[in-house]
Amino acid sequence: MTKITLQLMNDTSVLAEACADDKTYLAYQSQYALGNYYRVRIRNAPAYVWVQLDASLAPSLIYMNQPTWDFKIPFNTQREWPYPDGAFLGKRHYAWVRLANEDELTVSRNLALNTYDQHEETTAYPHISANAETRNETVFYAKNAIDGVIANEKHGSYPFQSWGIAGRADAELMLDFGRLLI
Repeated sequence: MTKITLQLMNDTSVLAEACADDKTYLAYQSQYALGNYYRVRIRNAPAYVWVQLDASLAPSLIYMNQPTWDFKIPFNTQREWPYPDGAFLGKRHYAWVRLANEDELTVSRNLALNTYDQHEETTAYPHISANAETRNETVFYAKNAIDGVIANEKHGSYPFQSWGIAGRADAELMLDFGRLLI
């Protein structure tokens, strides 16, 4: 068994915390504030961990190469929004994390899928980055290329977020798995 901790943080203060062997959850009954983030801690890194930090986003299997991973709660501060309506809003939140079992690691799946990838550097993988993103808008971040949403008839707000290359002929993506894949 591996101890796993899920915390809701604000700066360095712990707003809520749960800790258990192999899996845990948090039920938080207040609105998030700017600067809130989830922190996942595992005793034995590296490890594969399932996470679901908002009911509107699908769970993701992530690889943590360090014992701590922070997920900044996004706020809709731009004209367009890459998440479903209601994501990270309201006063009733439920988040969970659990260690993956061996069977889940050997099934055929999309290895690049990560609904919880963030624009910034991270200790959770897969993570994608790019040398070009249109107007630095969240709906055009490279992370949208691995979020699992395949709607492509338009571009812009959810479900049409995409990787925007800002018209650059030299646009490149880099997909990082946090380890060597053999």
